[in-house]
Amino acid sequence: MGLRRSIGGALILLASCHVPAGLNLFPAEEDLRLGAQFDAALRRSSEYSIVEPRTEEERALVGYVQGIVDTLLERNTVPYKELFRYRVSLIRGPIVNAFATAGGYLYVYTGLLHAVESEAELAGILGHEMAHAAYRHVTRQLTARYGLSVLSQIVLGEERGLLEEIVASLGVGLASLRFSRGFELEADRSATQWLLNSPYRPDAMADFLRRIQNEPRPPELLSTHPDPARRIREIERLLASGPPVEGRSDFRERYVSFKRRLKAVGW
Repeated sequence: MGLRRSIGGALILLASCHVPAGLNLFPAEEDLRLGAQFDAALRRSSEYSIVEPRTEEERALVGYVQGIVDTLLERNTVPYKELFRYRVSLIRGPIVNAFATAGGYLYVYTGLLHAVESEAELAGILGHEMAHAAYRHVTRQLTARYGLSVLSQIVLGEERGLLEEIVASLGVGLASLRFSRGFELEADRSATQWLLNSPYRPDAMADFLRRIQNEPRPPELLSTHPDPARRIREIERLLASGPPVEGRSDFRERYVSFKRRLKAVGW
């Protein structure tokens, strides 16, 4: 009943007042429920091969990626870190991309794990996706596209067919959800700041973006996270305006060992 009342109140407010662009009337507490609904739909979808670790080594590999997220959470005041999950799932496949859904559900393709060259690069990418969840870009974007009432029905479990429809209509699923330029820059700024408070080199994500933007066939990550040149400049500007960065590592050797282990299990 409390859920219905909170959503019902938001719907009345939406209908009775002018809503500024970008305002999120979807209750933050329901981001987690919506994320769980999308997670279940992604796991049912034949388009995704989400890893279900079965051996100790497979669990350790997933845990390695989760450990990077946990490090960023421990070193920073990440919004909603006591409420949202901030849990990583791996998706088997050659796609070079990662994405987040509401409530801190994070997804990383194994293709991206192979394309990344250091743990610090991966930390930057994970921080970026965490920021999309933390600043609730997913529900802000989906509310603008589908309306608050649609998201409310999904959370209430009344529109499972509609949920499947939304996942299917997003091309290759939620991974194709394109955020606004402002959302992308906000995510980059947050990720850079979080890396500054961590053991990782905070400019590592800029290194990754420079490398992939010059590839003959740009990866999927650039289609869903466009304008890499501008993003690189923004990261460099943020770092130049802050204190000197010393004593940070990219943990390259550790990451190379991780990639060998990935190949050994066939991921």
